[in-house]
Amino acid sequence: MSLEIRGWRATLLAAVLLAAATFAVYLPSLGNGFIDSYDDADYVTNNPVVERGLTAEGLVWAFTRWHSANWHPLTWISHMVDCAMYGLDPWGHHLTSLLLHAANAVLLLLLLDRATGRTWRSAAVAGLFAVHPLHVESVAWVAERKDVLSAFFALLAALAYVGWTRERGRGRYALVVGLYALALMSKPMVVTLPFVLVLLDDWPLGRMGPTGKGTTLARALVPRLREKAPLLALAALSCVITYQVQLAAGAVTFLESLPFPARLANALLAYVRYAGLMVVPTDLAVLYPYPDAGIPPSEVLGSAAAILAATALAIRFGRRLPYLPVGWFWYLGTLVPVIGLVQVGLQSIANRYTYLPLVGLFLIVVWGAADLAERIPSRARTPALAVSAVAAMLALGGAARVETRYFRDSIVLFERTLAITSNNAHAQYNLGAALARRGDVDQAIAHYREAVRIDPGLAASWSSLGGALLEQGKAREAIAPIEESLRLNPRAAKAQYNFGLALADLGRTDEAVARYGEALRLLPEFPEAHYSLAVIRLRQGKWDAAIGEFSAALRSKPEFAEASLGLGSALVGAGRPAEGLAHLSEAVRLKPADGRYRFELARAKALVGDFAGALGDAREARRLGYEVSPALLAEIEARAKAPR
Repeated sequence: MSLEIRGWRATLLAAVLLAAATFAVYLPSLGNGFIDSYDDADYVTNNPVVERGLTAEGLVWAFTRWHSANWHPLTWISHMVDCAMYGLDPWGHHLTSLLLHAANAVLLLLLLDRATGRTWRSAAVAGLFAVHPLHVESVAWVAERKDVLSAFFALLAALAYVGWTRERGRGRYALVVGLYALALMSKPMVVTLPFVLVLLDDWPLGRMGPTGKGTTLARALVPRLREKAPLLALAALSCVITYQVQLAAGAVTFLESLPFPARLANALLAYVRYAGLMVVPTDLAVLYPYPDAGIPPSEVLGSAAAILAATALAIRFGRRLPYLPVGWFWYLGTLVPVIGLVQVGLQSIANRYTYLPLVGLFLIVVWGAADLAERIPSRARTPALAVSAVAAMLALGGAARVETRYFRDSIVLFERTLAITSNNAHAQYNLGAALARRGDVDQAIAHYREAVRIDPGLAASWSSLGGALLEQGKAREAIAPIEESLRLNPRAAKAQYNFGLALADLGRTDEAVARYGEALRLLPEFPEAHYSLAVIRLRQGKWDAAIGEFSAALRSKPEFAEASLGLGSALVGAGRPAEGLAHLSEAVRLKPADGRYRFELARAKALVGDFAGALGDAREARRLGYEVSPALLAEIEARAKAPR
C-alpha cells in the first residue's frame, strides 16, 4: 500500500484503517462485565435513576443533581440511553464506549489533517491515540464513558474552530461554543480546550504572526485570547461548578491531609511517569497509591530538571520545529486540571487522565520521526516509515488488547492491580467489595482488614468490614469498625445504614431507626435504607408508615423484589389485600424461585376469596421448599372446592 495516495482518498483510507484497528484492539471488551466494585455501580448498575433509562425525571436529575462527585449531565444521559437500549447487559455499554473511541480517533485524524494538510502524519498520530495501552482504562471501563464522550465533543469543537478560522461567521463560532459546552457537560477536564486552540493558532494554523522585532508574544496572544472570551467564560464557570461539587462530595483532599509540597512533588513526578508510560506502557494499574514514605527528593529534583530541560529544548527549537512547543505545552497544559495540585480522588496518577494529553506527545513523536526520515534517501523513506508505523501499532495494539482483558470484572482487575503495586489500600478495599458481591464474605473480610492495616484512615474499608461482619451474623463485632468509619466520615450514608442494621440485629430498634433516618437525610434516594426502616415499621404494626417507606424504596429502585414483597404484605396487613396482590405478583415475577414469595401471594389471594389461585401458589411454594403446613394446605383446598 503506497503512502503516495493523497487527497480525500487518503483521508478516507486512513479513517477506515483507524476504525478497523480500533475495533481489532478493543473487540475483547465487548465480552467484559461491569467493574461493580469501583464506580460502575454508582454510574450504572446500582443507580436507579440511570437504570430506568431515558425518562423526563432522569433528564431533570442529570441537570440538577450532582452524583459521584461530578456534574456531567451528558454523561448521565449517555448511560441512560444505554440502559434504555441494552438494559444491564454490559456488552452494549462497552459497545457505545468503543464506538465513541473509534469516532474520536477518526476526528483526531480529520482535525490534524485539516489543520496541517499532512494526512499520513495525522493518521499516525491518530493511530497511536487509537491503540495505545494507556487509553484502555478510558475505553474498557464503563464508568469512564465521560472520557470518550467529552473528547468526542472537544474534538468536534476543535474541528469546528479550524473551520471557523478559515471562514468566519457568528454561526460557525456559535457552533464551536456549543460543542465546547457539550464537552464540559460530559467531563470538566476538557476545561483546557481554549488553551489547546491557542496552541493550534501558533502551529499549524499560523495565526499568531511573527514575534520579535517589536511584536512580543504577549501582544500576539491578546487578540487570540480576546476572540476566545466566550470559551474562557465557560471554562471559568465549569471550574467553579466542579470545585464546589467535588468539595461538597468530599472528593477534594485538604492541605492538612496532603500538604502542598507533597502535591507539587507528586505533580512533577506524574508528568515524567506519564511520559515514561507512553514510551514503555507496562505494569499498568487502575489505582496507583501514594508511596508510603513519600517521594524521594532525588526523584522530585530529577523530574523537575527533566521538565525544565524539555521545556527549554521545545522553546529553543520552536521556530524551526514548531510542533515541539505545541506538542509539549499541549501535554503539560491539558494535564493541569488532574495533575494533583488541587487533589481530587485517591490516586497519585491515573492512566485515564492521559486520554487527550498524550496527543501532544504523539505529535512530537510522529512529526519528529517524519522529519528525521527526511535524511533517508527518498526511495527508501516511504517503506521505512510504513514499516516503522505498522510495527509500532502492532506492538502497542497487542499490549492494549491484553490490557483490555484485565477489565473483565472487578476481581480480575484488582487482583492484577495488587500483583503490580504494593501497599495499595484502595485496591484491597475494592477487591474485598468485589468478593463480597460474589458471596465470598470470608475473603472479603480478609481484604478489608488488610486495607485498614495499610491505611487506617480509609473510612469506606471500615464501613465495609462492619457490613461484612453483619452478613456473618456478628452484629456486636461489627459495631466497632462501623463507629470508626463514622468517626472518619460522619457523612457516609452507607456507614450510617450499616450502623442501623447492626443496632437492629441487637434489638436496639429506636437507635436503628435514628441511623436509618440519618442515612436517608444524607442520601434521600437510598432504597435499602427505606426498606430496612419499612421492615421495622411493619413489625411494629405501623402499616401506613411501612407502606410509605416500601413505596419510597420502589420509587428509587423499581425492580427491588424484597420491597415489592414488603409493600404487598403491608397492604395486606392494612386490610387492603386487593392492592397488595399487584405488588406480591410483581415480587414473584422478580423472584419466581423463592417459595416464601409464592406463599405470601397465596395468602393474599385467599384473603380476597381466590382460593383456587391461592391453592396453586401454596402448592408451588411447598414445591420450591417453603414449609407450608399440611393442615393449612388442606383448608385452602377445601375452600377452593367448596361450592360458591
